[in-house]
Amino acid sequence: MADSGWIEDAATNEVVWEMTYRNTRHAGGARKNRLFDGEIMLDPGTYEVHYETDDSHAFASWNDTAPPAPRSWGIVVTPVK
Repeated sequence: MADSGWIEDAATNEVVWEMTYRNTRHAGGARKNRLFDGEIMLDPGTYEVHYETDDSHAFASWNDTAPPAPRSWGIVVTPVK
């Protein structure tokens, strides 16, 4: 995957979650578009979300069919209470 995302514990820099091909599914549009749609549980603390994308198939610069649901492009973190 050219685009990737992960969450790190800010105190330890330990990666506590990472987007992988195996924990994602097709997101619509081009076959390479991937989506993680699930919940992860994090211990109380401070975290940093990281996202990297390439320059050939990204927001407003698609080289193949864009995925639907623009609000889901990149990383969206939603707290669940």
